[in-house]
Amino acid sequence: MEPKTKKLLNVKVFAQSSPNDNLLLVQALKKRGHIVAATGMGIHDPKTLREADVSLAMGVGGTAAAKENSDFIILDDNFATIVKVGLLYAWLKWRTWAVAVYRMHTKMMSKR
Repeated sequence: MEPKTKKLLNVKVFAQSSPNDNLLLVQALKKRGHIVAATGMGIHDPKTLREADVSLAMGVGGTAAAKENSDFIILDDNFATIVKVGLLYAWLKWRTWAVAVYRMHTKMMSKR
């Protein structure tokens, strides 16, 4: 692993990072088995957005290049919306798991 990649993995918060650093970070995290989400709004973000497992672009202030290369477009340009989507995803994931367990349990009980 490159020295720069090692340094990137030890940083907790990134602000005003270059597009190349963003891309390097996404690639390093994916190599380590992480699921990576990235946000972007500029003309330099498409490579990072394509590389990430989940990508979000800003709908109002974002460029067409960022929107075209993202999985989701945040229509209100509010990062709080991303948090809400994350919470909704976690709830849906838990709910799906609960339904699957319930169905397996009822199926096993009906075979008795």
